[in-house]
Amino acid sequence: MTERLERFDATGAGRLLEELVDDLSNWYVRTGRRRFWAGRGGADGDGGGRGDAVAAFHTLHECLSTIALLVAPFCPFVAEEMWGTLVAAHDPGAPESVHLADWPRSKGRHSPSLEAAMTSSRQAVTVGRGARAEAKLKVRQPLAEAVVACAPATAREVGRLVDLVAEELNVRRVRFVTDPVGLVDVTLKPNYR
Repeated sequence: MTERLERFDATGAGRLLEELVDDLSNWYVRTGRRRFWAGRGGADGDGGGRGDAVAAFHTLHECLSTIALLVAPFCPFVAEEMWGTLVAAHDPGAPESVHLADWPRSKGRHSPSLEAAMTSSRQAVTVGRGARAEAKLKVRQPLAEAVVACAPATAREVGRLVDLVAEELNVRRVRFVTDPVGLVDVTLKPNYR
């Protein structure tokens, strides 16, 4: 995003920001809902996951604080409100205004292999949810198995996060098929027009 803004490509930077907000709200928060509720004695019931819940909330706070910085060039008043609520009100050492804070920098904690695995897993979940919708099967209804037809490399990537995929699709098991010949029935009909 920084590179785009430095090249005066506000549209490209805005799209990256939109993608980040979408990923945070539609993926991180949705997949982490049990972690969030564990801290309140919700999903676990005994509150045994409080440490994990604190880590999840800390990560969410860090993301929202960073988004406040990133959105400042586009929506200065919204960014100021976010910063005041999330950072300035709780950290006496933080700048009073988002516009006085340093621009965020990467901390070098980027894992390309994990990012590829997450992208492939999200794609599998999206396709799986689409298949369920087409078959008129709600996600609340548990299924025995989901079959993912993909390349061997993609199967390895998704395999790292297979539990997450199974949970999101509400299936007991995820099976990978790298040769979909047995899954497809091809019928050819001549068109006599």
